[in-house]
Amino acid sequence: MRDIFVKWLRKEGLDVRVDDFGSIYGRRKGKMNGGPVIAVSSHLDTQLCSVRYDGVLRVLTALEASRVLNENNIETITLLKLLIS
Repeated sequence: MRDIFVKWLRKEGLDVRVDDFGSIYGRRKGKMNGGPVIAVSSHLDTQLCSVRYDGVLRVLTALEASRVLNENNIETITLLKLLIS
């Protein structure tokens, strides 16, 4: 799933980085990349003592937000950063 998710991020034009711990970073550039950042952070696995899709749903929602921005040719002022662990 992690490899598929990285493909989806790249398909949307996000810069992707995976660190030594396996966290995935997706960055969608904005007009002011050195300014404030809109960050979304979540996880791809399901936690036993939580809602079934809590992490995955947030991850896919952030990806969909990036898709909608791209489909409508919207350039954000700030950088959009996704952190998936």
